[in-house]
Amino acid sequence: MMKSIWNMVVRYFRQTDKVIWGLCLTASAMSVVLLLGIWNSGYVNLSRPIVQCIAIGLGCGAMFLLSRVDYQTMAKLWKLHVPAAYGLVLLTFILGVGRADDMAWIEIPFIGLTFQPSELLKLSFIITFASHLQKVEGSLNQPEVLVPVLCHMALPTVLIMLQGDDGSALIFLCIGCGMLFAAGIGWKYILAAGGAAVAVAG
Repeated sequence: MMKSIWNMVVRYFRQTDKVIWGLCLTASAMSVVLLLGIWNSGYVNLSRPIVQCIAIGLGCGAMFLLSRVDYQTMAKLWKLHVPAAYGLVLLTFILGVGRADDMAWIEIPFIGLTFQPSELLKLSFIITFASHLQKVEGSLNQPEVLVPVLCHMALPTVLIMLQGDDGSALIFLCIGCGMLFAAGIGWKYILAAGGAAVAVAG
């Protein structure tokens, strides 16, 4: 039994993307180091780094499980995870906790912890957006195709911005733009978007 499990783990790490794992683990380790650096400052207590380590472990487990599932299968289940993800985000407008201008968290009853529904929405968005881009492959740069794609990208971004979490909204925007670039969006659209961003910033 143990030998079979070990062989499965070895086979997985031979086939997996080691760069992504390395980047994820490095970022996770940095988060723990930063928390340890400020735990005695009065801003956080020692339980925060411990909770962070537990969250990292759970995240690695979820990453392993999700990597074993074909994303096409998860895309076909969009009627389950999309309403659930958006529903939890909308719930923060009623039951959200956090700062006065950023109520992006929901408290988990009885255990005293909170979680951020936008993290689940990121997974759902990446899966459905990838599926959308695959379906319009070859015709992405046609305006009648590109507009619905941009609306797909804008919906979670605007919703999270209205929630008050501008940092997470920016992450959604960057994820969407990166996926559009990888899907082959035309340079005329990239330059137009860049010019509009500069004009807005000015």
